[in-house]
Amino acid sequence: MLDGVYDTTGEAPVFHPVRVPTAEQLQTLLNQIIKRVMKLLTRLGYLVEEQDRLFLAETDTDAAMAPLQSAACTYRIAFGPRAGQKVLSLQSVPRFDAQPTQQLCANAQGFSLHAEVRCAMNRRHKLEQLCRYITRPAIANDRLQLNRTG
Repeated sequence: MLDGVYDTTGEAPVFHPVRVPTAEQLQTLLNQIIKRVMKLLTRLGYLVEEQDRLFLAETDTDAAMAPLQSAACTYRIAFGPRAGQKVLSLQSVPRFDAQPTQQLCANAQGFSLHAEVRCAMNRRHKLEQLCRYITRPAIANDRLQLNRTG
């Protein structure tokens, strides 16, 4: 999104950049996004709210995906000789590096809002790279294969 606004009162539009957001502003925005996404998912029937807790709703969309979804939600291996065993989560591994955290990134409840990357208006190549990154699919189709069972 634009990091500013255009003023069109003169002969030519003039761009006025805004200040970089603070960490508190990003966290406030992320909290608003989380609330709205959760309300939307509840309204659409994907989440069920009971006693101030949210649960995934039962869906009958694809029986083949059910074991994968169940395993993913519980951090367990879905198939193979280790099926049902817990997966080591990167969230549970302690960090040993002394890298500073990103200043323009807010994280909460599995959501992440990243505002660190900026692209100047005359950097078309960088803008294209950024657009390709944010529109990439969750799974690379060229890496998928059919197995014997289809």
